[in-house]
Amino acid sequence: MLVTEESEPNLSITKETEEELKQLKDEFQANIEERDSGKCNINQKKFDAKQKELQTKIDSASKNLEEYKELNTKYGKIVTLGAVIYMIHGKEVLSLVGGAYKELMKYQPFYTMHDVMIKYACENNYKYYNFYGISGNLVESDPLYGIYLMKRVYSGQVIELLGEFDYPVDKVM
Repeated sequence: MLVTEESEPNLSITKETEEELKQLKDEFQANIEERDSGKCNINQKKFDAKQKELQTKIDSASKNLEEYKELNTKYGKIVTLGAVIYMIHGKEVLSLVGGAYKELMKYQPFYTMHDVMIKYACENNYKYYNFYGISGNLVESDPLYGIYLMKRVYSGQVIELLGEFDYPVDKVM
C-alpha cells in the first residue's frame, strides 16, 4: 500500500487504540458497579477472572498506545515500515528487493506487502509470484534463515537456479 504526503491514512491507529482503551476501562468499571449494586449475582471467582482478563487487555492497549505515540514523535504522522521493489515480467510478478527498519520489524511489514501483491498477481492472472531469492544455506544458524522462514509461510517451492556470477564487460575497469 502506498501512502503519499497528499493522501491521509484511512485510519488512525492511535485514535483507535484510545477508543479501545476507553471501552475496556468503561467495561471494567461497569462490571464493578454492577457487582456492587447487587443487580448481578455473579460468582466471585468468575468475576475476578473476567476482571483479570480485562485488566490484561487494558495493560496491553496502554502499552501499545504509548508505543504508537513514541513512533509518531520519532517518525511523524506517516511511518514507513518497509518497502519492496517489484517487477512484472511476462507471466510473473517478481519481488526484487526489500528493506525495513530493524526496530520496526516486529510489525512484519513484508507479510502485508506480499499479501497485497499476491492478491494483485492473482486478480491479474499472473502465473507466478517470485519472492526472488533466499540464501542457499537452509540451516537455522545462517543469518539469512529468517528470509527463508518468512517466504516458507506462503507454501511455495524452492527452485534452484545457476546462481550469480561476474561478467566483466570492460577488463580495464
